[in-house]
Amino acid sequence: MFCPNPTIVCIGQTVMDYRFTVAQIPSQAEKYKASNFQALPGGMAAGAAIAAARLGARVVLASKVGRDSTADTLLTFLANEGIDTQFIERVEGCQTAVSAVSIDPSGERQVVHAPTEAFDRGQPIDVGQLPLAKALLVDPRWPEASFAALQWAYSHGIPSVLDADIAPREVITRLMPLTDWAVFSAHGLAHLFPGLSDETRLMKAQSLGARHVAVTCGKAGVQWLEDLQLQQIAAAPVDVVDTTGAGDVFHGALAFALAASEIRSARPLLGFANAIAGEKVRAGLGSLGAPYAQQVQPAIQQLNASQIRSGSS
Repeated sequence: MFCPNPTIVCIGQTVMDYRFTVAQIPSQAEKYKASNFQALPGGMAAGAAIAAARLGARVVLASKVGRDSTADTLLTFLANEGIDTQFIERVEGCQTAVSAVSIDPSGERQVVHAPTEAFDRGQPIDVGQLPLAKALLVDPRWPEASFAALQWAYSHGIPSVLDADIAPREVITRLMPLTDWAVFSAHGLAHLFPGLSDETRLMKAQSLGARHVAVTCGKAGVQWLEDLQLQQIAAAPVDVVDTTGAGDVFHGALAFALAASEIRSARPLLGFANAIAGEKVRAGLGSLGAPYAQQVQPAIQQLNASQIRSGSS
């Protein structure tokens, strides 16, 4: 049965993005004028949570932030999206993570990130307190919590998604064997396996133990392996406004598709996430460019139809 309002748990990074629209990405030690400025929520798990919530999921987000005014603003944003923030710890003496994002007229961006020390402080996550969800999404920024949550999901038969962006190799290799769907950014996969072809990188990543491995490739869409053969779904042709948060939205949409349906084959799941990320790129606004369910009904209907064709009920 297709469930339009599943429960999803997201664990990992929450960031305030300070976004500057510029004529060109800064490359010199000089002053640049921005034509627009916005302060918007970002971060891997938080961006995925926003995307899943807008598609109709009930989303619980576990993260850590500082006890500062930046956290106040972030928590307000998340509450306005209907996200359950009871598992976001505000850690005394820490600053909330922030990023400076420069966006050029083609929608490409440069990110300078200042991480928080909050993940190394405060209380460990108690996975026994998490609600039994239909899907779990984790990122590598809070490794201990992500590892514990993946173990919890495995023991309860909950499908899991790992946002495998650039991270220390030892973190990725520890999380992969517990993961159902590991989706890398192209930069993240190249960082893990430099100097190899795309197909070889995917094969190397697959050998780390995740049941399914894919890589998002910007305008080239998404690639994955099926029976050791490289598969691809091209990105939809859209006018790119802003690529910031596109990967986060992709992961959130994949988690939603896993939670809302019984589909477990790659093409319909990754195709759905690819379509939702394309709508975000067209809208701009970082993670807040993620579409609402009513804006992407054709994609949701196609996902539901794929479930019917697969014989799930």
